[in-house]
Amino acid sequence: MTIAGNATPPIKGGYLGRRIIVCAEGSYSPNYSSIKDVLLSYNLQYGANIHFVTGRYAQIGLSYNVYSLGAHNRYNADLSDNGKIKGYQIGLTYRKFRKKRGGLAPIGKFIDVSLNYHADQYDVAYETILPLVPVIVNSKTISGYIGLGSQGIFWDRVVANAGVRVGSPMYTFGVEKEGTGFISGGESSYMQKRLQYKDYFSVFFGVGIIL
Repeated sequence: MTIAGNATPPIKGGYLGRRIIVCAEGSYSPNYSSIKDVLLSYNLQYGANIHFVTGRYAQIGLSYNVYSLGAHNRYNADLSDNGKIKGYQIGLTYRKFRKKRGGLAPIGKFIDVSLNYHADQYDVAYETILPLVPVIVNSKTISGYIGLGSQGIFWDRVVANAGVRVGSPMYTFGVEKEGTGFISGGESSYMQKRLQYKDYFSVFFGVGIIL
């Protein structure tokens, strides 16, 4: 994915001596419950990050993102879309600009790898008329991602980037369940699968400033 525009080439030692980039970032990933949903239904995630240019071809960044996942009845007929998985993630990213493709930090095509900590809460709701004790599931997850994208600078200050990212949960811990539910013992495993779907593939885009 390429970003085009009147971006001024960076000089040796960084873009005009500026080394800090502050961005708002969003991403979306498809729902995998059906072919139709892959094309028309998405999970949204948004937040902010701060990146530091650490070399001619490298950036290191910290990010914070939040999300709310619904559409659970598309995956399981007993679940209601009124239930939500709400969470946030904190990430550490290493971004390498591709010298062979003309990249020079902080401009050009890049590949990045990131490690993220997620904290999530699932407030379960069911499609049933039976009286039920509310169910809440909490969990924490470590996930890893690999991304490909492009970044440009416009009007000497505005930074824009876009790309694609693939990933998967690596380790889940701290799973706690409150209450009893219609699907005995199934809420935690469903929650982890739903979060895994979110991480498989996403398209991201960001806009910010360079300081």
